[in-house]
Amino acid sequence: MTLFVKAARPTFTAPVEISVAGEGDDGVPEKHTVVMEFRRLKRTELAEFLKRETHDMDAIKQMVTGWRNLPDGQGGTVPFTPEHLDALFEIPWAPQAILNTIVNQGMGASRKN
Repeated sequence: MTLFVKAARPTFTAPVEISVAGEGDDGVPEKHTVVMEFRRLKRTELAEFLKRETHDMDAIKQMVTGWRNLPDGQGGTVPFTPEHLDALFEIPWAPQAILNTIVNQGMGASRKN
């Protein structure tokens, strides 16, 4: 009998929808979808992370390894840098959206296996 274990890449990508309070008169939040790259957690690492009562921003930031198509508001995109990651985490709803994506993707992967 042969045991096959698929070698997983050390990272994965997933779309993250970040809502930002709208600047229009209608009060509707602007939604931006950014494809982000995350460090892949092992099942045990994810379980340990989820056991924590609080999730500090630094722990979440350490899981983000890149992004694509983050709009700069002027028709271009924002490159991934530690400074830009810090700025993204200053948007009130961004850290929670990122955390939700990490958890949902991790739980989905563990359900499939």
